[in-house]
Amino acid sequence: MLRVPWMRKAYPVKMTDLKSKLLYLGSDCRLSNAVLIELINKSISISKIVVENSVTEPVNLIPTVTASNKGLKAIAFENNIPFQTINANKESHWSDLLKSCEYDIGLSICFEKKIPDYVINSENKKYLNFHPSQLPLFKGPDPLFWQLKHGLDEISLSLHQMNNSFDDGNVVARCQFSLREHSNLESLEILMASRACELIVKNINNDFTAYAKKSKTNKIKSSYYSWPSQADLEIDLFSWQKNTAFYFLNLMVSKYPGITIKNRNNKLRIKTIKNDTIMEKEPLHVDKYLRCPCKQGQSLWFRRDHITML
Repeated sequence: MLRVPWMRKAYPVKMTDLKSKLLYLGSDCRLSNAVLIELINKSISISKIVVENSVTEPVNLIPTVTASNKGLKAIAFENNIPFQTINANKESHWSDLLKSCEYDIGLSICFEKKIPDYVINSENKKYLNFHPSQLPLFKGPDPLFWQLKHGLDEISLSLHQMNNSFDDGNVVARCQFSLREHSNLESLEILMASRACELIVKNINNDFTAYAKKSKTNKIKSSYYSWPSQADLEIDLFSWQKNTAFYFLNLMVSKYPGITIKNRNNKLRIKTIKNDTIMEKEPLHVDKYLRCPCKQGQSLWFRRDHITML
């Protein structure tokens, strides 16, 4: 698997005098919810929580509001924070929001729509977006999917200023961490939320104009990936490194249950993903598993009662 070079890791935050008030622009997904909870636990001042209400796509996002993972509205209610839904395509909704809320920084965490230029360019306001990749690489709506599919074994996170293009503003801070201790998407996203909060807290009071000269987007290295198509969800294991396939499938099958695995002349799908669904080494009860060859003579083992042959 590949490793992204030159990145510095994030370390535990030492709390300082955090004076900025946040407008939290999020969505009801696990990552957005977890970042909000982390910020609340660090006593960050949040003026209002805003969610987009006109979204019709993407349909392949995982449902994430569960008993252990409350939605943003419930989190707002429990912490006495004003909550509002808006149609991001309507200028009147943004106008009403800006008039009704006092804040210094608009923070976007998985907000489903682009924030309009006339909002980003508001006087005396700063807008930041959290993006789970080493920008300007892997721009787009699901960078985690594409980093895993490209074989990266360290996931990168970027906090950047917002401008009139998606994922294109000056980068304020970055960090990265290893995938090796994460066998499921939930544990990975919880760690991502913690690291994102560290980046936000460390940089929330900075003068972001200082980043304009030293953090220009490199157009040559820039890459963009949209939502994965059905063709992107078909995995020919024989062309994949074992480790790459192992992490990709364990982390992405819960989000994209339509992932299809090609095994020689057969195809299969994973119907249940658990700790023992996929094994990197030959299992003790080998009769309960299907061996699927990968690149360079390596193999993964799939538990037979957790898969469906197509």
